[in-house]
Amino acid sequence: MTPSYSGSSAYCDTPCSGQFVNDWDGSCSATCDTPHVTATLFTGISVCQYPCDANEYLYDDSSCDTACPTYFDTVITDSRQYCQYPCVPGGATEFAYEDGSCETACPWNTVVIATERVCESPCGYQSTDFIMDDGTCGGATCNSPGGTSVDYVQDTYKGLNRCTFPCGGDWLYWNGDCEVSCPAPYTQNTIATENFCENPCPAAGDFLNIAGTCDATCDPPFVQSTFKGEDECRSPCPGSAVYDDGDCDATCHASFTSTTVSGETYCDFPCANSAHYVYDDGLAGSCTATCVSPSTEVDLVEEDVHGFNLCTFPCGTDFLFWD
Repeated sequence: MTPSYSGSSAYCDTPCSGQFVNDWDGSCSATCDTPHVTATLFTGISVCQYPCDANEYLYDDSSCDTACPTYFDTVITDSRQYCQYPCVPGGATEFAYEDGSCETACPWNTVVIATERVCESPCGYQSTDFIMDDGTCGGATCNSPGGTSVDYVQDTYKGLNRCTFPCGGDWLYWNGDCEVSCPAPYTQNTIATENFCENPCPAAGDFLNIAGTCDATCDPPFVQSTFKGEDECRSPCPGSAVYDDGDCDATCHASFTSTTVSGETYCDFPCANSAHYVYDDGLAGSCTATCVSPSTEVDLVEEDVHGFNLCTFPCGTDFLFWD
């Protein structure tokens, strides 16, 4: 402001009639914008003031502090220092991220600085560690939890490293595939809200069978196969009874023994010597080297059943005559 004189009296005049005098440089402005504060001198002159000391920052709420925290922007104009919130001020609608962007939601830690909200990584400011889907810090590597064999997908969000489950609500298999189901004999493993479908026989050389157990070999009539890169041993006819020759029936022939092998129905020839004959005349289970009728008059019928010898009574429940 400029002094003026009248006789022996001195007066302090404003060059900003009807406006604010900016106290930092004496310029004039029609308004005094926040975060500056207004004051009225005893002479009625309106002043727009920068209220902080030389070593302080002026915040959006007109407060002063000697430091400007992370997530805020430092602006220096002439000798004035400002600490500005990069998002909509007021702390009600947005969160500031450390890359300077703003969002209306925060999936991680909400921190209030002054009156403003910031979204803080659970791994700390400017950390290169991976943030997990559950909002925890997973460390320097992106590994799936619980010792599962498939790692999560690495990506970034707001400049921060994330370790992301790739399958949403589906099942993540050991080879990285996503499927809508995880049927037996595979093992279902849910960690938090994430579903893993695991092979119970991950060791090299093991065969997974339908019962969910592991076999060192896969012998005929069962068939070796692979599923998503892992070895399996399965029946050639799932749900049916299988014979040594690989043929299948709904059930085992009455002269064979029905057993369960690795979760599959197996029709076992009851004779220790596979070249012998087994009878179907009520003496089933008795084995002989030849097919001999109990009657000396009529022979029984020799029949091949799935590669084994069967000695068959030809008349079922009827009477067999001598001719």
